Amino acid sequence: MSVQRFFLAGAVLFAVLFGGFGTATEDLRVAVLDFQNQTGQPELNYLEAAIPSVLITDLSICEQLTLVERARLQEILDEMQLALSGVVNDEQATEIGELAGADAILVGSITAGGQVFRIDGRLVDVASGQVILAEKRSWLSDDEILLAVDELAEQIICKLTGVETGVSRDFIYEPLGVVEYHVLKMETALDQPVWLNGSGEAVFLQVDIYSKEVPARERIPLNLALVIDRSGSMASARKLDYARQSAKFILENLAKDDIISIVTYGSKVQLVVPAQKAAAKRKTIQLIDEITAGGATNLSGGMLEG
Repeated sequence: MSVQRFFLAGAVLFAVLFGGFGTATEDLRVAVLDFQNQTGQPELNYLEAAIPSVLITDLSICEQLTLVERARLQEILDEMQLALSGVVNDEQATEIGELAGADAILVGSITAGGQVFRIDGRLVDVASGQVILAEKRSWLSDDEILLAVDELAEQIICKLTGVETGVSRDFIYEPLGVVEYHVLKMETALDQPVWLNGSGEAVFLQVDIYSKEVPARERIPLNLALVIDRSGSMASARKLDYARQSAKFILENLAKDDIISIVTYGSKVQLVVPAQKAAAKRKTIQLIDEITAGGATNLSGGMLEG
């Protein structure tokens, strides 16, 4: 086959696959379904809706693409008795696309292999049911998820329109941050990198505060009093468990010449461990484990005793 005939054949193939969408100057209406979590890790289920939500935002920057609102998709799925985050095959996807008035529908999955996670996206032509393009992106850590989704959107836009958007370079995704003071360092992190606004989903912020390490020869012995709330409210959500764990962690990191005392307060204030050197750690840990929740909250009494 000559070079000229080769390029002619390539042009015909491109026209067959993309002819239904018209030229790059015409709008293309796209519906994005939830991605399927195929990792076997339920804690990643939130990505099924989060990834499409980010993709819709990214793809919307392209003036040649019109995105179907997720609320409209949900109405259609309700009529078809399907869930937005349920398993949808390509045939159902094209039917959804037709009902949504879409030219193409974007479906995808999330998979994992070892320490590597991957998102695969397939754009299906609603009229023919053919997969007209497929893209994939991988990531290793939670901090890279949003960048992988942005790059996926960028490749989809580029292949459909020939335009490089630079979506993935518009934002730099980093951990919430590390703040250092003269003697303290604070690190913050969220339990998940992406969540849906208005979903009502609980998101937890972890804050770790560290003191800078001081060589043992430079540190003078501590005289430390731990004041622990043991009121009735501490029985819920494992609050007292966490308080006991924190107290034991502090104790285990004290030097033998450090002095520690432990005070608890509920309705009454109790001196659990009088001031003593931290050498007898096993007995002190046993006393910490015996702290139980109950009573009111005599905060001022506990602080004064401590």
